[in-house]
Amino acid sequence: MLLDRVASFCLVVDAVRAGESDLLFVSDDSGAVQLLWGGLRRTTGETTLACAFVDFGRTALSPALFLGGVDFAVASALGEDRTDVDGPPRWLISAAGPIHTDLAEVLNRFVAEASERNLRPVLVMKELTALRALKSYKGADDAFAILGKALAKLPELRLVVLEYGLSPEAVFEIAAKCLCRAAVKHFVMPRLSDEEVFQIASGVLDRRLSDEEAGTLRSLSDGRLSYLLSFRDLLPRMGTPATKSELVSLVADAVVDPLSALSRLMRSRMADAISSVRGDTVLRHILRVLSFADGMTTSEVAAQIGRSVPATYDYLKWLLRSLLLRKQGARYFFSDRLLKLWTKLDTLAVGATSGVLGDLARREVSNLLSEALADEAPEAKAASELKAAALEEQETEPEYRIEVSRPRDDDILEYD
Repeated sequence: MLLDRVASFCLVVDAVRAGESDLLFVSDDSGAVQLLWGGLRRTTGETTLACAFVDFGRTALSPALFLGGVDFAVASALGEDRTDVDGPPRWLISAAGPIHTDLAEVLNRFVAEASERNLRPVLVMKELTALRALKSYKGADDAFAILGKALAKLPELRLVVLEYGLSPEAVFEIAAKCLCRAAVKHFVMPRLSDEEVFQIASGVLDRRLSDEEAGTLRSLSDGRLSYLLSFRDLLPRMGTPATKSELVSLVADAVVDPLSALSRLMRSRMADAISSVRGDTVLRHILRVLSFADGMTTSEVAAQIGRSVPATYDYLKWLLRSLLLRKQGARYFFSDRLLKLWTKLDTLAVGATSGVLGDLARREVSNLLSEALADEAPEAKAASELKAAALEEQETEPEYRIEVSRPRDDDILEYD
């Protein structure tokens, strides 16, 4: 099983089984989150746990579906098979009711029946922050507050939250009414190691990778499972080990090809991060500008996009929260080299020919690989850490307020 090849993911399963505290796991790698979600569903069924799995990314479509999704997950955890292949799932057609009362009843039943069977109840939630979409319903109560009130009365019910594309700080801020920061241990999932890349890629290709192939794939994917799996459509073309230059060409072609699995993944990553906020066109503008620079300050970005510095700061802060950017000193950088390259080439595709883009892509992917390999060297890592520490000690830009009492020159960044 793929999960068995990733040591850090196995540790997650062990932590859930131990159940010592509520847990939050975040990642900017959609493949990592999906692997955890599927892995937990397969492995926890063999333990003394009763796990109710709720994917709010699918069920947080209306207040009624919010309740129906939880109810369906609890029923499944208790062994009640409500699957009907000839019709829509029950949670999809749940009738609206008193959400406060019904949710409390569903969770109380879950805890009571699990305890009767000597099972420990665990509520596993994916994309908990998707509940913020329910505030668009006129007259709807705060879903986070409703869930938090119900959970507060059930201290024996453990929580496990999996979030994609948000920092722990952003998750705690959005879901503050149902997720207590002091009581939740949070983790940012680590990247795949060279050995894990070797094991996964070898399993996908059904042949043993060379050390050069494994190292190149690790650097190009930056240890992201979703990127590594998107490469699998490229690699089977070769029955023999690929050279570094051959891999660079294959990945470059995929970055330029709008129909490749890698390009589709990049577009999805961008959409997932910024489509849920107003001002998403400005966020895209900022990312395109940054894709041509080696880091920029807030003032520099503001000058490039024609916005005020305080407003630009708000947008940059969201991009930090969505894990698309990182900040070092006063400068903002892409947190993902491959996404930066794709954004740059996607911007240039407006006027460039495919031949020009292809040549540029191969040069850029080659440069990206060289930078990644240099950064992975022990001495480079040590120098980078020292430089980062020194920059943090320097005076940085002032902290602007996210909420303001008077209008700015553009819309304030808000969730839809």
